[in-house]
Amino acid sequence: MESQMIDTFIKRLQFEFEEGSVQVKILKDINGLLEREFKLTSKRGQEKTIPLWIATELVKQGYAKLKDNFIELSELHDVLKKEGETHALQSIDKDFYLKVREQLRFLKKIDSPTANQSFEKIEALIRDILSMRLFKLLKIASQTRNSRDFTEHMTKEERILFQELSSLCIQWKDNLFYLD
Repeated sequence: MESQMIDTFIKRLQFEFEEGSVQVKILKDINGLLEREFKLTSKRGQEKTIPLWIATELVKQGYAKLKDNFIELSELHDVLKKEGETHALQSIDKDFYLKVREQLRFLKKIDSPTANQSFEKIEALIRDILSMRLFKLLKIASQTRNSRDFTEHMTKEERILFQELSSLCIQWKDNLFYLD
């Protein structure tokens, strides 16, 4: 798979994630808000399950607040700690990277010192988590030919990268020791 195909795959995952449903709490009455043929009427205080892309717009406009869609700093610290304690990949939320990405996007749009601090902390933690998991993926990919047994704790994004790494490692090893 080329880098363009990986890019397309990740964009498709992002699209599917944004089409997925999230819980919001309505902060202001909404009377027939229409967005891409999605009509919403709701009263202040109600909780609704709506597509993420609509929720994002409602939050930006001050109509709603997301409920429990973001990953807390303490959860990121826990993931980092668990990844550092063992050589094996640890199980993480299947939408881990998508949730963190959406959270970083959201924080970037808010112009406040608190949001900027949160953005920087999350970004630093996610870079460390990515580095640890990437190192483990590369190690597994370079040591095995049968990769199916090792994908259990990988996200979809990691699986596609792992498949490419495994294929490259096998090809490289085979070509390196090819005796004609």
